[in-house]
Amino acid sequence: MNTAKEHGWIGDEFMYFIEKGSGGSAVIDTPETLSFIVQTPADDMPFLSFTVTEKSSAGWPRGADWVCLIFAHSSIPFESLLCRDTFPSDFTPPLSPDFMILPAGVLQWQVEHTRDGLISLGEKILHQEKKLLIKPGPPKFDDIRNTIFDIGKNHMMLHRRWLFEQGLATSLIRCFDKIEQRSSREQHAKYSETLRQRVQIQEELSKALQHDLDTIPEKIKAQQAVVRNLSPIKS
Repeated sequence: MNTAKEHGWIGDEFMYFIEKGSGGSAVIDTPETLSFIVQTPADDMPFLSFTVTEKSSAGWPRGADWVCLIFAHSSIPFESLLCRDTFPSDFTPPLSPDFMILPAGVLQWQVEHTRDGLISLGEKILHQEKKLLIKPGPPKFDDIRNTIFDIGKNHMMLHRRWLFEQGLATSLIRCFDKIEQRSSREQHAKYSETLRQRVQIQEELSKALQHDLDTIPEKIKAQQAVVRNLSPIKS
């Protein structure tokens, strides 16, 4: 980390994200560098933290020198994130291909991860409803309470991940705009429309998950109420 900072590959902002465990994304634009920072929320789900930086170097044209620093859980399929989609071919001078396909891939991975988590959560809620319909005996109520608690905990984590992916999509579009602006000082530049569209599609797919996220808490409360009503009163 110190070596990366000495070479100007990372700044204080990324160090802050790492040290504080902050989850989110940010675009850092300075006269010397343009950095894109991503860090997943601190929870029980796969962790990822990385920064992608465009750094001006002596003797190199702007945009030629990109560096990337990544910390990630071994379960995150980086090779798949980079290779699952074809690399955009619609970069035109003065812009050249960059590393932004990586955070765009992370966005898609996170949206799919949240979607799969919500599907699993919905199945668990339905299973609990079926168990409650058969009026379980006293020994089973503790297990049901624990399961409902776990469902609520998982919902909270998925909601934080959903907010994270929504913020990531917004930050990516902002970063694309910044890259265009920085490269348009001498001639007009237009960022890859292919990559923009990929991000916008994932943003819309993520928004489609909001209904399930919003309705799950009421289902949890309803199950908690049923458990309270059915539980035997202890003297």
